[in-house]
Amino acid sequence: MFKPTSTRARALIAVAIVASLALAAASPVSAGIYHAALCNPDLGARHADAIFERNSRHYLSRASCDVGGDGLAISHDARSSRAGAWAAWLVRSPGGTAISRLSVSAAAERGAATSLSFWAVQRGAWRRLRRPRAT
Repeated sequence: MFKPTSTRARALIAVAIVASLALAAASPVSAGIYHAALCNPDLGARHADAIFERNSRHYLSRASCDVGGDGLAISHDARSSRAGAWAAWLVRSPGGTAISRLSVSAAAERGAATSLSFWAVQRGAWRRLRRPRAT
């Protein structure tokens, strides 16, 4: 055990005080901008990085992310489904981060009985984003 008045003890106390002051004076950290791509071979993202969820077994998922693939797809494997049935590919931001801007390329089969729409959770509530235009 060392004496509080020893040179070593004073040096350790001084280091502890300086470290405490440095931590207290530290400015907030900002991660800056992070670009992410999923299921886009043009951007080097040849994997889904999304989660498929559904409330009806009539919806099937397919992820074809290689060059020439269809991307993230959902198909309907029945003549009809109950009202309110849905399926979705979900993309979540990592903990402590948020998605601030999103670009999507999507297509739906003309005349399909199901509709294509995009949703986001903002401040804990689901919000419908713009509905895609038919081309």
